[in-house]
Amino acid sequence: MSPVEPLPAAPRAAAPPPRVRWVRNGEPVALADLPDMRADDLAESCAELCARGGRLSALTVLPARDGHPRALLAVLADDANARLGLVRAEVDARGGYPALTRLLPQAQAFEREIFEQSGIHPEGHPWLKPLRLHAGLGPSAGAGSRSSRLPGRSDRAAATRCDPCSRKPTPTCAGC
Repeated sequence: MSPVEPLPAAPRAAAPPPRVRWVRNGEPVALADLPDMRADDLAESCAELCARGGRLSALTVLPARDGHPRALLAVLADDANARLGLVRAEVDARGGYPALTRLLPQAQAFEREIFEQSGIHPEGHPWLKPLRLHAGLGPSAGAGSRSSRLPGRSDRAAATRCDPCSRKPTPTCAGC
């Protein structure tokens, strides 16, 4: 079995299976050895691999290199065969890609992190709520931020909690 090969065909194989680089955990791989695909095809390819028994283990952004734009790297675990599948898709000039979350709900936190840290927009993601507060920048002030407030949290709600020691409402209450 060569390291870059498609998964075996599914029973309803209408399209050829996606190309993926299979490796064992801890095995080094050069980025140049990863198969490329269009960002528009990434969601469907990952969904197809997951439908064949894989699971999305990681989704991250690779930095731009040697004149190539930034790329997304999807890592899919094939637990039955103790291997990891690597798929790379370059992000085009529009700075976005079709969200994997619409087909694979387990991608939602990965895509929120990508948007928050890099500003690459997962088009069609149901809710790009930030995953964390950025120290010194205020709530939701990451690279992809469009708001200075966290959705679902109001200043009024924070101010009406009491301070455990004085029973006076404070915005920084620990929530007694």
